Amino acid sequence: MSKIFIVAFLSGIMGGSLYSLVQNYRVVPLIAQAELFEGGDIVSYDDPDTVEGHVAHQHLLNPDGVEEGANHHDPSEWKPSQGAQRLFFTWVSNVVLATAWSFLLCGIFLFIPKLSMRVGMLWGLLGYLAFFVAPAIGLPPELPGMLAADLEDRQLWWLLTAASSFSGMICLYFGKHWTIRFSMVGFLILPHVFGAPHPRVQGGTAPETLWKNYVAATYGANLILWLSLGLIVAFLFRKVASEGVWSYARD
Repeated sequence: MSKIFIVAFLSGIMGGSLYSLVQNYRVVPLIAQAELFEGGDIVSYDDPDTVEGHVAHQHLLNPDGVEEGANHHDPSEWKPSQGAQRLFFTWVSNVVLATAWSFLLCGIFLFIPKLSMRVGMLWGLLGYLAFFVAPAIGLPPELPGMLAADLEDRQLWWLLTAASSFSGMICLYFGKHWTIRFSMVGFLILPHVFGAPHPRVQGGTAPETLWKNYVAATYGANLILWLSLGLIVAFLFRKVASEGVWSYARD
C-alpha cells in the first residue's frame, strides 16, 4: 500500500509543477495587475453605466466603518515577497493541492479493473467538472479587491457543492441502473437551487474586463491541472498495478 503514496506524491509534484508553470504565465500576471488597483474606487459590474460605474464607498460600510464584502489584506499578515519567494510558495501550495487530488484519483482507480489512459483522462475531466466548474458556476474565481460574501459562507457552499457534484460523478460512472445514473442530475443541480452566497453588489477595484480574463485563465489552468493529473496518475498507477501490488483490490 505504500506504493500508492509514491504514485500520489510523484503525480502531485509533476501535476503541481505543470499547473504552477501555466499559472505563472497566464494567471499570476492578471493577479499582479489587479493588485495595482487595490485601494481605489469600487467599480460595479452589475450596472457600469450608473454613477459612472462606481459604487459609493459609504453605501458598502458596516457600522464599524469597514467595507462590506471586500477582499482585504491585513497589513500585519505575513505574505511572500514578489519574485522567487512568491513563486516558490505558490509552487508548494500547488503541489500540496495536486497531491491531495492525486490521492483521490488513486482511491477511485482502485475500483476500476481495466484502467486505461483514456479512463484516467476521463476521470481528470470529471474531477475538473466536480471540483472546479460546478463550484465556479456559483462562485467564480475572485481577484484581489473584489467584493465577496462572508468567507465562511462561501467555504461551506463550496464544500457542499464539490461533495454533491462529486457524488453525482460517482453515480454517473459506477451506477449500474439508469435511475442511479440519472440521480447525477439532482446532485449537480441541488447546490445551485439553494444558490451561492453573493455580496449585495458585484464589483471590485479592478476593471471588469480584467476579472473576466482572470476567470477564463483560471478555467484553462485548472483544466490543464486535472487532465494532466488524470493521465499521470493513471500511467503511474498502471505501472505499479502491473506488478500485482494492488491485484487484491482490483479483482
